[in-house]
Amino acid sequence: MSSFQFNHPYFLVLLALLPILAWWMAQKSPQASLQFPSLRLLKKVQQSRRSPAGKQLIGLRLCGLFCLIIGLARPQMVSHTANTNVEGIDIVVSLDLSGSMCALDLSTEDAIVTR
Repeated sequence: MSSFQFNHPYFLVLLALLPILAWWMAQKSPQASLQFPSLRLLKKVQQSRRSPAGKQLIGLRLCGLFCLIIGLARPQMVSHTANTNVEGIDIVVSLDLSGSMCALDLSTEDAIVTR
């Protein structure tokens, strides 16, 4: 059985700021990129505050921030396992291949024995 959890759930508090940020971005008036000598030329343009592309850009930015906040919270799938006590025996085999193992100090007169 697996469950879903966040490793850093305190980052999810930032999700509450997204509606405020969306409202602020919608209310913010765009800055003019060109200066006109007379405002009479801009009367027809002034009727619509935002273009559809501008609204989509705000939506994409908010969606990106949403994904970033969820990523910071580090969502994880956790599978629960049962712990069982198991007894075992450890076996160690060691080989000494150093030059001192060729010493003949264990030899007898009848047999030559190395370590």
